[in-house]
Amino acid sequence: MTYDLPQHLAPFDRLPRPARQAALARHARGLAPEAYQALHAALDAGDSQDRHTALFLAVVRHDLAGVCTALHDPLLRPRALAAVGRLPVPDEALADVARTAPRAHRHALYRLLRRSRRHALADRLLPEVDRLHGGQEAARLLPACTPLLVDAWLARLPVPEGVLRSLARTAPRPLTAYLLRQAGQPADARLPVRQRDQLITGATRRDRGAGLDVLHERPALLPAEAVVHLLAEPAAVVAALRRSAVDLPVPAGKLPERICRALRALPAEELALLARACRPKAARGPFGQPRPEPVLQLLEPSERHRVARELLAAHPHDRPHGALLLALDPPERARVVRDHLAGRKGRETRLAATVRFLPLAEAEERLARLAGDHNRHMRCYGWSALLQCAALDGDPADTPGCCGAANGPGTTTPRSGSWRWPERPRRRRSSSPPSRRTSCATRP
Repeated sequence: MTYDLPQHLAPFDRLPRPARQAALARHARGLAPEAYQALHAALDAGDSQDRHTALFLAVVRHDLAGVCTALHDPLLRPRALAAVGRLPVPDEALADVARTAPRAHRHALYRLLRRSRRHALADRLLPEVDRLHGGQEAARLLPACTPLLVDAWLARLPVPEGVLRSLARTAPRPLTAYLLRQAGQPADARLPVRQRDQLITGATRRDRGAGLDVLHERPALLPAEAVVHLLAEPAAVVAALRRSAVDLPVPAGKLPERICRALRALPAEELALLARACRPKAARGPFGQPRPEPVLQLLEPSERHRVARELLAAHPHDRPHGALLLALDPPERARVVRDHLAGRKGRETRLAATVRFLPLAEAEERLARLAGDHNRHMRCYGWSALLQCAALDGDPADTPGCCGAANGPGTTTPRSGSWRWPERPRRRRSSSPPSRRTSCATRP
């Protein structure tokens, strides 16, 4: 049987592309085997568009021989690889692509092996790809391999950053084992800290067992986001903390609701243990706006105050963390701040970082005096502390009053950089001398 392709395809060419492909698929499925073979041969002998149509018909008919033939054709190989993930193509046809295809097509094959979960074929191809195309090429095949083989090959290959990110999803435990081994090497042989933190967080999100391995061996490597994922199983974290007391960072602010539910289900003693160990880092600068400690907030008020007093007593000479103070109830917070400031002397700017946590009625005069200082930096410190104190006090009506107190008598709005001439006599003079033309014009 012979086909006049223009006449045979004319009814389909008048359709828009989605409808044309659907109509071609229905037509191909309804053909007899001999008619399909004749149409496929006629299309395969045509131009590039006809050959792509022949590949489409082969995919629709599940013609594995036609798809395998297309895998060896440089023109059709990209689309054939896209279709192989849905067809049971023999492994040997894909192995030939890994041996002989250009670099871009090989990388497409590696992605296909990972998406189609052909891990056994990827394991078999890895040593051959390393021998034929080098270590960098073999590293791109690692996300398609089994975790056991990744663990054996990861340290041998120069793995790029993108492949490490993929391994955080496909082989989280071998990746964390690799990062733990790398932590003992010299600094120039280790990954950057930010990249390592992102990889550990991604691996812990995928498999909490990977994060627990880091917690047991090198807890100092755990970033705050990874600790949050570990707190979804708080009993394992409590057991690790009882074996070795360590400090674990957590982000300041509210934890996800599912984490809060898991933590509230713990006994009070275990939750207090987590509150002592899982704390956010102090805010940068004396006036960074802090947020409450998330784990400490979940304790009952009496237990929370007791744990906070213990944490403060462990470092009596340090300034209390703002996150810890914000986790306390306002009366208890005021008592803690008063006890810390009692008999303490120092620079007013440093003390103001703690004074701002007092009630506004107690702190307003002291902070307003700093906000009205002649030094610009002192004013910045004072205004920041004064406004934060007013916000914590929770009464918006007091904010204009405290702004007026800082500006001076008779004002109710902030003095936003206004240089009053009576207070700055040196600035009455013009910043530039009068021009020569003006001085000549005023002569008699």
